[in-house]
Amino acid sequence: VLFRSKKVVIEKLDVTSDADIAALAAKYKGKPIDLLLNNAGILGNLQTSKIGQLTRKDLLEVMDVNVFGSLAVAQALRDNVAMSKQKKIVAVSSGIGSTTSADRIGPGPYYYRISKAALDMSMRALAQDVKAQGVIVALISPTPADTDMLATYRKTFGMGTMKSATPAEAVTKAIPVIDGIDQAKAAKGMLVADGNVLPW
Repeated sequence: VLFRSKKVVIEKLDVTSDADIAALAAKYKGKPIDLLLNNAGILGNLQTSKIGQLTRKDLLEVMDVNVFGSLAVAQALRDNVAMSKQKKIVAVSSGIGSTTSADRIGPGPYYYRISKAALDMSMRALAQDVKAQGVIVALISPTPADTDMLATYRKTFGMGTMKSATPAEAVTKAIPVIDGIDQAKAAKGMLVADGNVLPW
């Protein structure tokens, strides 16, 4: 998703396709992008995402989308962000990827949890590379939204009491959080829609 001033541009692409990402970069060549929001993410095969069933193929599929996809899009459009006014790259992460909170989270899908932890590190590494250009790289953990993905997660891992919101409500809560991001806030951890910060 690309934000330019108050105009929102949604770009759908296959983030596992180098050709698609290159085409997107060519489309926006020389154009400033105030906020690049990467939100591509999949749960993967939940039937094998548990100890005793894990497969290399299924893990790599999730890592390709959830980690390298966001990193590749950010890499391709980082100069566009650097020439803008807001200079923000934001990736959608999840508290389930927090290594600090892992013992309190309980059971969950291996592939997804691993990928979100890796996404956090990839964005932190990127932040160091683009900081000199004034670009802010941040991670947000939005309010869980009532989507097919969340319904599947709940059904598989028995988390029926997990609080959630409609997609519109989740977006509304995330907007002021993203708007208020600066370098200092981005460095603290994952920014949550309720104003708190989750540790890495």
